[in-house]
Amino acid sequence: MTMTDAQEYQVNNINSAAFNAVKQTLEPFGLEPEWDAEWIGELSDDIADICERFFGKTEAEVYPYIEDDPYEGTDYFTTPDYWDCDCEHDYIHPKTETICKVCGANYNAATHDYSDSMTSEVIKFLAAGRKI
Repeated sequence: MTMTDAQEYQVNNINSAAFNAVKQTLEPFGLEPEWDAEWIGELSDDIADICERFFGKTEAEVYPYIEDDPYEGTDYFTTPDYWDCDCEHDYIHPKTETICKVCGANYNAATHDYSDSMTSEVIKFLAAGRKI
């Protein structure tokens, strides 16, 4: 996936804005945050959502990589041990947990209503220390 120069500029712009907002917030406490793609990306996602809800800009305009599908035209693998619910965040569940407590999605192996999670996403969640 290749971004245009304008898209790259916008991604850098929103990531810098997210970092600087946290930096300025922590400054009175004598704390200096380190650049960390996990929390900066999460805050950038939130900023993109706010720009969409309150200012009519799409996520693709504000945070361009969100709309790109890195798996389009490529093979990817799913794992039979996890499933995805309808939540926007924290949507990966082990198949031993058949109901999402947030959105109410109910996994039923017989009907295949919900897809298996992509292996790469499960690994990413686990590597980030997120509870699945």
